Amino acid sequence: MKVAVQVVLCGVLLGLVSAGRITSNMKRISIKGTVQLPELSLPKDGQKALDINCDILMDGLITELQSQIIAKGLDPYPLVSEDILGFIDVTGELLGLSTINRTSECDMTMGATSTFTFDIGITDMVADIDLEIGGLIPYEASAEADFAFVNCMLVAEGSLPNGPLEVTQFAVEEISNCDIILSGLGIFDYLADDIATALCEFLDQGIADLLDGTIENMINDILGHVLTASDLQRKQIEHHYVIAHNKKH
Repeated sequence: MKVAVQVVLCGVLLGLVSAGRITSNMKRISIKGTVQLPELSLPKDGQKALDINCDILMDGLITELQSQIIAKGLDPYPLVSEDILGFIDVTGELLGLSTINRTSECDMTMGATSTFTFDIGITDMVADIDLEIGGLIPYEASAEADFAFVNCMLVAEGSLPNGPLEVTQFAVEEISNCDIILSGLGIFDYLADDIATALCEFLDQGIADLLDGTIENMINDILGHVLTASDLQRKQIEHHYVIAHNKKH
């Protein structure tokens, strides 16, 4: 028997996330569609790095981030085992992290220190969960979780054209519409709502910790140690033309 339960746990953070913890009041957020990325084009010969389109520059960052997530085996991402409700052991994995993308236009402020502000997010994150319900005879069940939208705000600063960029602000702003399907509860069907609510809270916190820890550190490493601004631009342009070439063939 499958029990479908929808639990809305949308974390909207005001300001920065502290140690990945969601502390704000929960509220429902309705997300309609996704932001479409603009068409990319090669810059004119001799164009200065200071004139690089902000969207193209940050798409280079995202392209490299996606590649590193896959290369490091982070999709699927194993969840840390957790006890919920005092007697249910939860294990599982998150899928879809490598689909992270830019979800807003990039706002660029130029000066002695340049500032880039934009959102990144995931619109296809799911979780496969195994449940072991304690007792004299342990009982096994499973769950599937789907999240409508996961979104973060990112601010990076640095000296262009050749200086490295650094993440100065990172906040997990939305983890919305956690849909849970529970399977195999059997005699524990009466606990479906409680289990679904606890699972969504557990997954919300796990996703926030993952983004506010591992992903922020990976972005900072890419910006500060791996790629300069010109490298990010070149990588995104190459990626764009590979995709265009594949579509033609």
